[in-house]
Amino acid sequence: MTRPSAIGLAALLVVTACTSRDEAVEIPTSTAAPAASTIATVPVDPRRPVIFDYSPTVSDIGALAFLASHPDLRLVAVTLPGTGESHCEPGVAHTRGMLVELGYPEIPVACGPDDPTTGFNAFPTSWRLASNEMDLPEAAPNEDRTAPVLIADLVRGSDTPIEIVAVGPLTNLAVAFEADPTLAGLVAGITIMGGAVEVGGNVFKNDVAEWNIWVDPTAADTVLHSGAPVTLVPLDATNFLPAGRIFWESLDAQASTAAAALVRDVWAANWDWVDNVDGSFYFWDELAAAVLVDESLVTFETRTLVVDDETRQNKGWTRRDPAGVPVRVALTADRLAFEQLFLETLVGGPADLAYIETTEAEVAYFEQVERIATEADETVDVIFEETARGLGLDEAALEDGGFFDVVAAALPAILEGPWQDRIDALKALTVPESLVGLHDEWVAVLEDFAAAEVEVLGALETGDLEAFEPMFAPIGEACSAIATAAQLRLVIVQLNCF
Repeated sequence: MTRPSAIGLAALLVVTACTSRDEAVEIPTSTAAPAASTIATVPVDPRRPVIFDYSPTVSDIGALAFLASHPDLRLVAVTLPGTGESHCEPGVAHTRGMLVELGYPEIPVACGPDDPTTGFNAFPTSWRLASNEMDLPEAAPNEDRTAPVLIADLVRGSDTPIEIVAVGPLTNLAVAFEADPTLAGLVAGITIMGGAVEVGGNVFKNDVAEWNIWVDPTAADTVLHSGAPVTLVPLDATNFLPAGRIFWESLDAQASTAAAALVRDVWAANWDWVDNVDGSFYFWDELAAAVLVDESLVTFETRTLVVDDETRQNKGWTRRDPAGVPVRVALTADRLAFEQLFLETLVGGPADLAYIETTEAEVAYFEQVERIATEADETVDVIFEETARGLGLDEAALEDGGFFDVVAAALPAILEGPWQDRIDALKALTVPESLVGLHDEWVAVLEDFAAAEVEVLGALETGDLEAFEPMFAPIGEACSAIATAAQLRLVIVQLNCF
């Protein structure tokens, strides 16, 4: 059988995607032209066509569920950069499985190059293996083309300009644009989750880059210079949207759709997202998807940007430079408005978030608690590093079991210094009546731990983790209770709860 051409297949995919799964299209049985009044027509689909470029991780999956579910959008393809967190084979299988579960088995899924356009940057191996092994539904591939070719074919073949949401390394888009520079002028716009413009980065290798851009900075630079309209949703904006228990519990209570159940279950299998008391996880990719629907969720400013790709210290930095490209950048985000839109889209209708109204006194308390904790943690870090140097232990030695040796050696100085300082500072606070119980419990467990110094040192020196962990657990629980109380009031605090 003759295989259809790529462009012909793309046109078929576009026509198929434009037809609702619930609508039957009448086809005349006669070869003669029917009267004008009896000609069946396919209604124009008013939804905006979207290509989603992503890699299956917790945040990416939330964005996928949102884009597939929002009534104003029509997902026409999902593409994966081989440079993303998931490798191509498991990533495609999982994506196909999720789309089948969401009711969209016809949406094509394709993967792109495994290597960045230049260099050798990559997500940590442990992250990639974790993404590969996520407990997600699977389905067989349904697309022979590579992701860059699929993107190009759909963009060229669409009657309505396609919008692209890209929340991973930009390898696929860069390859497509380099192969055909005219493509950039055909897309309606590209919304990118990536970069850190006026805030710090989140990459281990330096303190200025964000992961998606760092993995393939050359690709990011290519996309910014392509001429396509770009909206950048960097860490500046996503830092306003920590994940947390309150959202998950609200979702869990109202998860009546396949999309809501998918996101709920993915969070439940990755509980750190629910119990996110130290502010490690955010609605990164979900915000980029939501901005496509409601730009009022964020505040925009134009920044003239370059993507550094020269030195290790600055590689992947999306920094301001007069010689750069003007880019529309989201700098802040409305957390409550975003969560409301995200939740309602997933559940398919009105939904309630279980937050409570906070008082000025509560906000002031949480801000002071965060300041006290930050100052104490910074001093602890200094003591730890000085002790490690004194013991002659480098980073490799710390990973090879030397960590607890350093903790044991540093503990007396920590307890006499920053630990006691934190207790004294917490005791000096004016505590709102609503938080007195939680506050008193936290102070009490901090004091109990200090009083048990001899027992703690004994457990550390013998390496008896089974004895040490129960000593420390009450501190984490009390700290988590404070952080959860802040979440309940929509207050963002970052506490190291160990």
